[in-house]
Amino acid sequence: MKKQSILAFVALLFLVLVYSIFIEPQWLEVTNYSVRAEVSFPLKIAHITDLHLKKNGRLEQRVLMEIRNQKPDVIFVTGDSIDDPRARPVVKSFFNSLKAPLGVWVVRGNWENWNPLSEERAFWSEAGAQLLVNQVKKLKKDINIIGYDDEMSGKPNRQITSVPTKDLRLCLFHSPAFFDHVYDYCDLSFSGHTHGGHFRLPFWGPLWLPPGSGKYLWGWYRRESSQMYVSRGLGNSILPLRFLARPELSFIFVSR
Repeated sequence: MKKQSILAFVALLFLVLVYSIFIEPQWLEVTNYSVRAEVSFPLKIAHITDLHLKKNGRLEQRVLMEIRNQKPDVIFVTGDSIDDPRARPVVKSFFNSLKAPLGVWVVRGNWENWNPLSEERAFWSEAGAQLLVNQVKKLKKDINIIGYDDEMSGKPNRQITSVPTKDLRLCLFHSPAFFDHVYDYCDLSFSGHTHGGHFRLPFWGPLWLPPGSGKYLWGWYRRESSQMYVSRGLGNSILPLRFLARPELSFIFVSR
């Protein structure tokens, strides 16, 4: 009986590893949410994070197809799009395929901060995206984007106060623990970094979360009147597996 139990356990472990390496990392989940805000115009946002892009494979093509079909007004990318300089042509090709009327806006994650800022700005410009590093940009009449540098590897400026309080403030940053420092300034925040825990055990949770995650895993979080969405992201970091943390592409519709 003991031998049978051991064999059953080994077989289960093998199946979990096969699923975690070959199935779930390619099994995209598209999530859609609605948020109420005092805005003059409705806004549909596509949120991408943690691509860790190495090839434009089946998952990436599905992401591009979903964005084409859903036609968001703007695309937000919250860091860790690239972790290997050799993959830059692949990243550039992917981003050149992203289209939205109000643009593609990018902030840096912990992986991008290894590169000089001037080099990053030139690269993202060639890729058809706009990089924000501690900057404010007006998206529409009463909607502003604030893009912060990554707290774990860069120097985020917490003192950005140039946006009128009556305007909607959409904040982009990579590590979700940074929300604790800016929630009283941001109306709606977008983050990633956690990969949804990467490998989560039932009734236990993630085996490990990267520094900078804080108490955040994935999904919606509220603090006072401020909300943050933490996406599980699309790619894999370090270990090429996911379990109970499917890759995610999010669409958020903001309206009165």
